[in-house]
Amino acid sequence: MDFPTSHLAGFQSRTVPLARNHQLPAAATRSNAGRPARILQWSVGLQREIARDFVVEAAYVGNRGVWWNAYWLINLNMISQGILDANKLDRYSAADRTLLNSPVNSQIAAARGFGTLPYPGFPAGSTVAQALRPYPQFGHFGNFHWSPLGDTWYDSLQAKATKRFRMAGFNAAFTWQKQQSSDRKHPFERWTCFPCN
Repeated sequence: MDFPTSHLAGFQSRTVPLARNHQLPAAATRSNAGRPARILQWSVGLQREIARDFVVEAAYVGNRGVWWNAYWLINLNMISQGILDANKLDRYSAADRTLLNSPVNSQIAAARGFGTLPYPGFPAGSTVAQALRPYPQFGHFGNFHWSPLGDTWYDSLQAKATKRFRMAGFNAAFTWQKQQSSDRKHPFERWTCFPCN
């Protein structure tokens, strides 16, 4: 994947204090921004009369979607699992989550060996999690507009039985389905994570 990095030109990780408020100064646009999403749909069905006036049907319905707008899937400044592993931290440990939320100048951070600042001028009141980011002078780098990275999947089995009587009819239907998506929900609805980037 191609990530726009022109806004990082001349910046060195952990050496250049650019913004004390940890905000990315500009937005970025991917080179394939605005690409229209595509969805492919298909179905296959069978219908059979089992007995007089009794019909059963079964159908498979599926679709796949690609290139949906999913700008929140990109974050060049996230605290990855590799960073946590390199620092012997576990995101499922309550003690480690407390440490990551603690200020760099706290006793908890000093006791665990995280009391040093990533660069001169780094705000000492910032969290250990902020200090561990690849570019600690910034926060979230998820401001890539119109990034067509999202995918969707849908599969279903649809069954139906119909019985006709002289004056009426009876229908029974059942649908078994599975739907997945990597893009359509807002990032705060997807999952709870720590640290959320």
